[in-house]
Amino acid sequence: MPSMPGKTSGLHVLLVEDNPDHAFLARVALQKRPEIGEVEVCEDAGSTRERLSRDPLPDAILMDLRLPGEGGLELLSSVRQEPRTRDLPVVVLSTSPRESEISQSLAMGASGYLTKPIDVDAFLARIEAAAHVLAG
Repeated sequence: MPSMPGKTSGLHVLLVEDNPDHAFLARVALQKRPEIGEVEVCEDAGSTRERLSRDPLPDAILMDLRLPGEGGLELLSSVRQEPRTRDLPVVVLSTSPRESEISQSLAMGASGYLTKPIDVDAFLARIEAAAHVLAG
């Protein structure tokens, strides 16, 4: 799924979502915010890894946990193990508000955990908090 044409400035968000309807709705919601410049979509772990191997890196990743093949937690683990991407803010997105899933995601290095439908304000707050931590 191609990126939506975006503004030339603002946050570049990589959305990892395999459901085209969910991806479309999330892109529209995110791009209504002036803080978001570009929303790029990957549909699975393989295309996400390939995208993260190229410049420029996105400013943040919004990742669904339920992906075809390799799941979101495995992808999160590999993003955190890779020196190039280990410090990128990654916010997990899921339909499940189960405490065990939330705890596991955060323990594996997620910057935040949101449930669908996406709350754009909460997503931006998580990205801002992660950016402050990285800035020291």
